[in-house]
Amino acid sequence: MNDYRSLRLEQTGQLATVTMLRAHSHEEIADVFVRLRADHGVRVVILTGSDGEFHVPAPASTYILPGGKHRLSDPAAAWRVFSAIVRGHQALAEMENRSSPR
Repeated sequence: MNDYRSLRLEQTGQLATVTMLRAHSHEEIADVFVRLRADHGVRVVILTGSDGEFHVPAPASTYILPGGKHRLSDPAAAWRVFSAIVRGHQALAEMENRSSPR
């Protein structure tokens, strides 16, 4: 079930656990929340980290693109980050507002 490089997704019944494995998890977090939002069998999502850490900021070198350019000064890279944030928030809002079974 794990189609992610920086996250681990585990589902047991109505419980989904998303574990952030390393830096740049934010690039896939929106995808996993969109996926979970579409699964009406999921009622609880736990977001956690690995190795006793929830999320450790990446070293500064991870934000430098080849050629020495800063990752977020590249419009395409900045757009991917922004887009992931927006999609993640939308998916979470939809999950929160979804009707629960009675």
